[in-house]
Amino acid sequence: MVLKAYRAAFKDIGLALAGRRKAQGMRRVSAWRIARAMTWNVQDLRGRRPVIRPIAPSRPVAP
Repeated sequence: MVLKAYRAAFKDIGLALAGRRKAQGMRRVSAWRIARAMTWNVQDLRGRRPVIRPIAPSRPVAP
């Protein structure tokens, strides 16, 4: 029964991974820029203080 469940779960894994690759290829910002926008100060997180940083304009995407 478990083997049957695994087969059903992984039957269309290629389709799911292709969709993931497409979504990642359309990503506008890098993981580094996302991490930079996040607060890494524990006191900010503990006190629930808002941390607002200016957003740098993104580069235009070539058609």
